[in-house]
Amino acid sequence: MTNDTNKNRFWSSDKGILVICLGISVVFWIFVKFSKTYSTEITVPIQYNIPLDRAFSFSPPNNLQAKIKGDGWDLFFVSISKISPIQITVNPDLKSQTISHRDLVKKINSNFSSKNVLIEDVNFDNILIQTDRLEKTVVPIVLKSDIHFSKGNWYGNEGIQLSQDSVTIVGPASEINHLEYWNTEILSVEDLDSDFKTKVHLETPIDKTVQLNPTIIDATIFVEEQTAKSFFIPIEYINNSDSIHIFPSKVKVTATIGISKFDQLKPSDYAIVIDFKKIKNNGKQNTIPVTLSRKPDYVRNIHFNPTSIEYFIVQKENGE
Repeated sequence: MTNDTNKNRFWSSDKGILVICLGISVVFWIFVKFSKTYSTEITVPIQYNIPLDRAFSFSPPNNLQAKIKGDGWDLFFVSISKISPIQITVNPDLKSQTISHRDLVKKINSNFSSKNVLIEDVNFDNILIQTDRLEKTVVPIVLKSDIHFSKGNWYGNEGIQLSQDSVTIVGPASEINHLEYWNTEILSVEDLDSDFKTKVHLETPIDKTVQLNPTIIDATIFVEEQTAKSFFIPIEYINNSDSIHIFPSKVKVTATIGISKFDQLKPSDYAIVIDFKKIKNNGKQNTIPVTLSRKPDYVRNIHFNPTSIEYFIVQKENGE
């Protein structure tokens, strides 16, 4: 009883009457304000109904900005409600069609239950829709890389392995039929000294109508310790003449090789040749360059010494 008595005394007091008056004033103010007419902007999503065998030649807008007008109550309910997307049906018999400003306004108007909400304007004069045949192609994946190894290391026998060597591309024929490959984003690694596995993203299509599968692949870089190995390789002759002699007769070839291939590399894997047709018998120069004509794919940093050799023309004596 004491609490009820205290409450009754409060509402009967000057303070209580003041609170009641303020509450009534606020409610009255809200009703007055919300009864006035206002303008605001809303975002209206767009849903396109496109045939399964067609694709957009370029991506149309996914939403539009509409300026609407109405009293405060209607705009309040619009603001707290989920705005349904307007529906645009793509004509399968037309490669190009235009949705006019007037049609856009009508479609937005049909979304509102209250007829007191008016569409004053939209931010598009029209929407151009162009479609093409939906095509699918498969192209090789090309890895873009910037890989640096620590001293004494290089690619192992397996090199770089990708979990998938090709990508399936779906999109408008005009956008994908000319494609011959698809790049990854750049794989950058520094001071690599052991096998390394990571995920690599494929480059994102500029045209949003183009879709990739997959969009991410695994890349494994195999690393191997490197060493140097040298051989003296006999020089082979092309267009030889019995009257020409050379010095020296062998060239020292040095190359960097992975330790797993060290014992596999043999002198016969190389070929050093000279072409006697390149000799100019002018008496001023008696050297000829040597050429490396054969080498294994798994060696690198090949050096040979000398890079040119001396030749001598032996003149036959008369009567011989």
